[in-house]
Amino acid sequence: MVSSQGYTAMVYTFSVVLAISLATYAFIKGYLLRQKIVDTESFLTARGQVGWYRVAWSFYAGAVGAWVITSPAGYASFAGMLGLCMYSLAAGLPFLMIAYGGDVIRKRLPHVCSLTDFMGYRYGEMTKAVVCLIILFNMSIALLAEYYTIGLIFRYFVRSVPYAMVIVVGVLTLAYTAYGGLLVSIFTDTIQGIASVFFFFILALYMAITFRPGTLPQNSCMNVTTADDGLYEYCYNALPCPPSLDGYAACVSGTPDCSSFDAIGAPSGTCPISGYSSILTMPLALFAATVFSEAMWQRCWASSDTKNLRKGAWVGAAITIVVVWFAGFTGLLTIWAEGPALTYADDIILDRWNSTSMAMEPTAASQRPNYDLYMFQVLYDGKYPDVGKNASYGFVTEDEYSTNGLLVYPSIQNWMGVILVALAVVMNEGAVDSIQNGMATAVTSYFGPIIPQWNLWYTRGAIVLLNALLVGIGAWLSLDNVEVSVIQLFLIANQLSICFFIPVLMGLSQRLQRYVGGGSFLFSGIFSVICVCIYGVNYFYTTYPDGWVDPFTGRSYAAGSFGDAMHYTWLGNGYAWDFFLVPACVSLGCMLLCIGIFALFAHVPAAAALLEKLRLNPDTPIWGLKSVANHPHLYEDGNRKRFGAPSSSDFLQTAELTESGKAGVEFADESSGDLVDKSAI
Repeated sequence: MVSSQGYTAMVYTFSVVLAISLATYAFIKGYLLRQKIVDTESFLTARGQVGWYRVAWSFYAGAVGAWVITSPAGYASFAGMLGLCMYSLAAGLPFLMIAYGGDVIRKRLPHVCSLTDFMGYRYGEMTKAVVCLIILFNMSIALLAEYYTIGLIFRYFVRSVPYAMVIVVGVLTLAYTAYGGLLVSIFTDTIQGIASVFFFFILALYMAITFRPGTLPQNSCMNVTTADDGLYEYCYNALPCPPSLDGYAACVSGTPDCSSFDAIGAPSGTCPISGYSSILTMPLALFAATVFSEAMWQRCWASSDTKNLRKGAWVGAAITIVVVWFAGFTGLLTIWAEGPALTYADDIILDRWNSTSMAMEPTAASQRPNYDLYMFQVLYDGKYPDVGKNASYGFVTEDEYSTNGLLVYPSIQNWMGVILVALAVVMNEGAVDSIQNGMATAVTSYFGPIIPQWNLWYTRGAIVLLNALLVGIGAWLSLDNVEVSVIQLFLIANQLSICFFIPVLMGLSQRLQRYVGGGSFLFSGIFSVICVCIYGVNYFYTTYPDGWVDPFTGRSYAAGSFGDAMHYTWLGNGYAWDFFLVPACVSLGCMLLCIGIFALFAHVPAAAALLEKLRLNPDTPIWGLKSVANHPHLYEDGNRKRFGAPSSSDFLQTAELTESGKAGVEFADESSGDLVDKSAI
């Protein structure tokens, strides 16, 4: 029988060899393609060089990182089958939005390098700066989630130092990304994507052959602390569920037994309906997050044509939906098969060194699972394996909140576990290099026009500096310095993205160009953030009592604490539907209000006359809010640097959709400011 240390050695050997092999392939490919990577634009966009096959795998590998090993299974464990289906659909369908929206941008600005570029063209410099910051924040959270996930797997399942693989993946991807840029990343995405699907196929076969958990199904329970410091067994239903429980609808929705939820001191009306909430929260969260990911928009510029872009997006979306659904289904199987595995109320006895008696003594320890690692439990019939007296297969740690002061997280003990960890490393590497490229694109798009000396080496330097910092933070997070789950890391980025993504999508419409500008964008997004804070703080103050302990996260909240209220609003609301509906509705409402006001000025003579009498002109450009789209005559200088157009004192060249719907080139005459359709000349 292979020992725990033997499996750890196998994991490191297999994982490191895989990671280095992929990096070596990337360097070789970068050298062979060096004549196609000659300047900053080709480095960032790989413009027009990729067919649908590579676009599909690139969409998949860039989006599906190691988080798929943890988040879907954990989310499905309390959101049920409905939540899982919404999660998987929302993970893949945003590719179609990016493909069709990106095609609109490509026709309007054929030389665009990023969404940041387009936002500057459409809404002005202030909006460009805000969008760049949101993109960097959103992608930083995604990158940290990747590092945190791989560190968590190695800490608790491989039973090893968590930061070693974080550093290996971070340094390798950083090196080949800085060398070869997007084109090399897309080539590696193909290999990484195929490898990950192959590993998932092996896991599915293994489960089909070996998963025999015994009597099914089981009700899922956890021991939680009540408001008066008592203990209560809090239960909710897996899918399928025992007929004696609340029925099929409750299981599908992930709805807990609300009578038991009330018994632990939860305020009236707060019984979570995570499955039903997912109908709203998952599409909003993942569509919004995808909008603010330059890694996804880059696939649009790299695609050879519209047909290949759309076909690649459809295929990539289909693969992603299937993989995410399967990953989440393992979480449902785990809680279905072994509800008590969520608590492990039975203690185990470990031989631990007693510094007082100076001898090894039997010591009681608590067992606790980690819902980020539910997928690994299907390797053991849905249970954590018996760690034994000496915890030879367990990660032992001290914890003041455990009954006995010691916690045991059982770890790897078969060959399938080695393959599953290797799968996580491959997926981690595929997502990390895409995010690194996307962040470099956002930084270059913003600072490139500002710094005249900016060139390819500046972009490579930005990749190194940004990601070296994030590798360090990711390694620090992997040491459990912050008590947060992977899905919580995504929550704050998702909610912030929802506040701003509707104005971004409205910016794609030429019909709205006259009525929506940079001021509308900023007003909509900032006011949405403020409203979310107000709603969340008020909800927390009026709902939760002092000492309330969240049964899902274990965090204790103090009534009336502003800090706890903000934490609940942005990190602890558990993807509650109302915290997603508020920013979406406020943002949309603000944009519609602005459209109505400017339409009134444009089409109602009395309103226009009033503005003229007050000497106010809505068409007057305001610093930071003026844009090429609305004030083309103000941007005749430096257009090659900004949009790939030739510099001229007379004309500004941009790619616009003409009224006939054909992609034509329009010019703005400096003397008149009129747009002339050159496609008809």
